[in-house]
This record gives sequence, C-alpha cells and structure tokens, in this order.
Amino acid sequence: MTGGEATLDLSAMPAVIFTDPQVATVGLTEAEALKQGFSIDTRVLALKNVPRALVNFDTGGFIKMVADRDSGRLPGGRR
Repeated sequence: MTGGEATLDLSAMPAVIFTDPQVATVGLTEAEALKQGFSIDTRVLALKNVPRALVNFDTGGFIKMVADRDSGRLPGGRR
C-alpha cells in the first residue's frame, strides 16, 4: 500500500479451536521445528501458575513455548 518493499510473513498464523478447554496454536510445533533444523528448547507452563487463569477459575490446561536456542526466536506455541 505504501509502495515499499514490505512482505507478508504467514509462518506464524494463529489458529484457534473453540472447544472447552480451548485449543490455540501459532507457528511451528516442536516436531516441525526440529524437522526444519532448529536447535530447540521447550517450556511448559501449567495454567495453575498463570494469574489470569487463577482469577478466572479456569486453570485446566497448559501453555507450551518452542524456542530456537541459537536466536531466542519463538517459532511456535500451543495452549
């Protein structure tokens, strides 16, 4: 729109499944990141440790982050 060299990167397109509990994803899964050659590190955080989840009395589930060890970039995440 501005005439520049901007590009659209859809590699981190979020997806949501409206179920109970909710399921959400963004970017690469752990397996996809490994397949693409990332040196990854993963972390899982139970929602019982998330203040917003505690306030909402909705602590079932977890958040999983997939990080590239070399760059610190987050190629993916899951809830």
